[in-house]
Amino acid sequence: MSGQRSWAEMRQTLHQLRRSLSALSSRTPQHFSFRALADGRLRVYYLSARAGSENQLCYVDVPPETAVSDNVKLPWQQLFDPTFQSVRYGSRSSRAEQLQLERKRVVGCGITEYGLHEKSGRFIFTAGNSVYHVTDDSARASAVYPVEIPSTRGQPRLNPTICPANPDLLAYVEEGDIWLFNTRTESDVRLTRTHQEDDALSAGFPSYVMQEEFSRFVGFWWAPTAEDGVYRILYEEVDETHVEVLYLHTMQEGSEPEAIRYPRAGSTNATSALKLLEFRLEGPTQTVTGLTRRHLSTPLASMFPWMEYLVRVGWFDDQFVHCQLLDRSQCRLDLVLVPVALFVADDATPGPPPPPAAPVQVLLSAQTDVWINVHDIFHVIPTSDPGQVCFLWMDDTTGYTHLYRVTTQITRQPGSRSASQHPAVTKVPLTSGQWSLDSKQIWVSEKRGLVFFQGSRDTPVERHLYVTSFLQPSGKCQQLTQPGFYHNAYLDSECTALVTVQSNLSTPPSCQVWRLHSSSNSGEVQLLPAGVVLEPCSFEPPRWLPQLHSCRLRGSGDQLFAMVYPPTGFVPGRRYPTVVNVYGGPQVQVVTNTFKGYRYLRNHILAAEGYCVVCIDSRGSHNRGTKFEGHIKNRMGTVEIADQVDALHQLADRTGMIDLSRVAIQGWSYGGYLSLMGLALRPDVFKLAVPGAPVVSWSLYDTGYTERYMDLPCRNPCGYEAGAVLSYANQFPSEPNRLLIFHGLMDENVHFFHTQQLISALIRAGKPYQLQVYPNERHSLRALESSEHYELTLLTFLNNHL
Repeated sequence: MSGQRSWAEMRQTLHQLRRSLSALSSRTPQHFSFRALADGRLRVYYLSARAGSENQLCYVDVPPETAVSDNVKLPWQQLFDPTFQSVRYGSRSSRAEQLQLERKRVVGCGITEYGLHEKSGRFIFTAGNSVYHVTDDSARASAVYPVEIPSTRGQPRLNPTICPANPDLLAYVEEGDIWLFNTRTESDVRLTRTHQEDDALSAGFPSYVMQEEFSRFVGFWWAPTAEDGVYRILYEEVDETHVEVLYLHTMQEGSEPEAIRYPRAGSTNATSALKLLEFRLEGPTQTVTGLTRRHLSTPLASMFPWMEYLVRVGWFDDQFVHCQLLDRSQCRLDLVLVPVALFVADDATPGPPPPPAAPVQVLLSAQTDVWINVHDIFHVIPTSDPGQVCFLWMDDTTGYTHLYRVTTQITRQPGSRSASQHPAVTKVPLTSGQWSLDSKQIWVSEKRGLVFFQGSRDTPVERHLYVTSFLQPSGKCQQLTQPGFYHNAYLDSECTALVTVQSNLSTPPSCQVWRLHSSSNSGEVQLLPAGVVLEPCSFEPPRWLPQLHSCRLRGSGDQLFAMVYPPTGFVPGRRYPTVVNVYGGPQVQVVTNTFKGYRYLRNHILAAEGYCVVCIDSRGSHNRGTKFEGHIKNRMGTVEIADQVDALHQLADRTGMIDLSRVAIQGWSYGGYLSLMGLALRPDVFKLAVPGAPVVSWSLYDTGYTERYMDLPCRNPCGYEAGAVLSYANQFPSEPNRLLIFHGLMDENVHFFHTQQLISALIRAGKPYQLQVYPNERHSLRALESSEHYELTLLTFLNNHL
């Protein structure tokens, strides 16, 4: 360690590290889109903070294939006029926008995401509390200036989305209803009238739990075509009337408590109804006519009474929509096909009944005794038989997430089969083995019969791009990306171009464009370099770059992966005070062979200040299969610490740098929860605990997350009691200066009430603690000054007491 350094000295070191890591990380391109230009060039769009602190929309032009030379550096271009400011001085995101950024885990400022209508080149994006559109004409001579969509009501407009059938039309959600904006006429129309004043009904926007725990952030879906002149929007109507209301209090004078609807474990969830909008555009003024709001004649909740969550929705074709329904325990999922003809007008006048329609049909049903990991993979493969459906699908029935080609029969005739009757299903595995695929996205070349996907075949700590045939399944897949790196891959819609962003623990990110070619002889896909977007930065690697380790648990033999950051000035044979930076919960993988840049600033500053930093993915963490992840089922908090301690001791023996008499454990959210459990259950191992925003009782956390892993409280009372920090208040150390708690008062995820309950329990037990509150912060510390204060307070506590 570097001794008792002053707050100012540590702050200077923090600033230096922040600048260097920010320079390496913020310029890395992200959020790629592709567009083929008429002259044969391929334009690749992306976001980057290259020109400053806020994200900007940039692009590179990839030459036609005949003009490509190996590893040519592609010049960056900024799409917008340099005078355009995506962040206005004094502007602040609305409450609705702040909460959505929290749900999406989006950091940074400026343009954080955008939509592109590929054929027209029309963009839509939000920035600085405003919504903009702009069209990229490839023949233009200069940069373009975005057009702000006017707002006469001053309310935030969420999830603006371009109509795929007409890029002049945009839909968005404002104040709980869906609105339409026509960029040609600059007019807007309120399409739904669901939300009234302070009621708990809304249209087109998912509930808190759906966003936070199922990663569905949109609640309306444009129909892909409007060939009959009718535009259609499928949407979800959410009713939160019976969802518990909680209040977040601030210390600001005169401020009112913030009310949020938050269903705690065992309580009532929001309900969902699937509805449909139809309208036409008439005349040169493109007036909206024939606006019709439709609902299902028999609601999904009546057809599937076991349904609790509407987790995925989309258009199947012009006759059907598809949705995925999940039960309350999250152990059953049905993939359902719903005929558009079953939606009836809300204000239908009495008259002859509508013509009979095809029934609601279940394409696939999955059940498990662990939990179902909801995914985004559902790709329909066209067939010549109108009574047959073929699609690509992922599930983890083998214990690992793999890809399947599914074939089943449907009926397009009325009254042939009810929703409860399942057709015969044929599932052909396209991948297999003891490894998992990434379930966020696949890319399909129907012309060549190929499907591209990402996964971790050779090691769980790397991600690669693979390809296999879905027309002639062989069980084999070809790896396309370079071993020894972790890759993020992005393909164009035709699967002819590829962008990879790659890095490893010692190499900063780089970005490359490739052309994809299929060999007619071998059937293999070839990658031809088409240009470099970003070269790896040359930097002086610090001594505290993390080292990758693995170890096997002494009891079960399961392999765990870990990272160890050596302290600066590390001398072999000397042992150092150590900080275990823990997360340890489901859905997250911390230990990967990626460059640990700005997001891992805390680990770097600890190492720079002379601490050894250890990160361990224990059983229950992501990307290791259902048996490994399911180890925590019904017993969260009672098994993870044993894994962490076992691995810590093995790493101490192997590296020789860990002083086991001076170990602190710290983490945020689930990591804060395990920090508390570590100090309560193993005070002999952990001298200090520094939890941030910790869960202290699963009965206080939300339904979707908690019940997935712990079941309902009424069915697992022992598990809830054993997994509650509050149950161990008497076991916390009686010595002072061993526990420091951080929490934001406005935390809308793990409410400050958790920390209040913990403090009350510690006081009753006569146990010492220290508390640091951030009055204006939510679950993430977003203000730079708050983050800096947190890092320095953490360092001061460790320096003084570890």
